[in-house]
Amino acid sequence: MSVDVIQEALESVRDDIREIKSAISKMAEAVVRLAVLEEKQSTQAQAQERAFGAISKLEARVRDLEQSQPVQKLTAGWVVSAVWCAVGVLATLALKSAGVL
Repeated sequence: MSVDVIQEALESVRDDIREIKSAISKMAEAVVRLAVLEEKQSTQAQAQERAFGAISKLEARVRDLEQSQPVQKLTAGWVVSAVWCAVGVLATLALKSAGVL
């Protein structure tokens, strides 16, 4: 083998090594990007779990309010009736004190 052949073979090996280094560098960048994406996905999954937890709490609150609404409606009716009764009593007293009744 001549020196030229050996130099050509070495140059070919160097080119192959450069390509391998370049490919490894690109793979390392891709792995870093994947790690960043995985972290973002994990953060989003945690946020989604918090949102679902908040929705569940709100559902429970709405259910409690819906269950208590008939009682509140009944109580509001009683309060309105009591106010009208008080107005009637006051009107009767006012009319008695004025001498109309």
